[in-house]
Amino acid sequence: MLAPAERTAERAKAISGPIGLVDVFTPFGGAGELLKDLRENVFAGQTLHQLGPVSDGLAKVVAWDAVKQDKPLN
Repeated sequence: MLAPAERTAERAKAISGPIGLVDVFTPFGGAGELLKDLRENVFAGQTLHQLGPVSDGLAKVVAWDAVKQDKPLN
């Protein structure tokens, strides 16, 4: 397991395999903006996978298509 200081976008991009969002928690709103930032800036060019609720307490994997990276990361 990585320490919080080791959890960087560069390190995440170096990991092979699909990127999965384990949990997105925004108690005061802003989930849409958070996901937009992740897709456009942190994981640009990569498809994200999220386990999301569908019905009756069940969940399924939802794929968020890759967003083209327009500018290089700093």
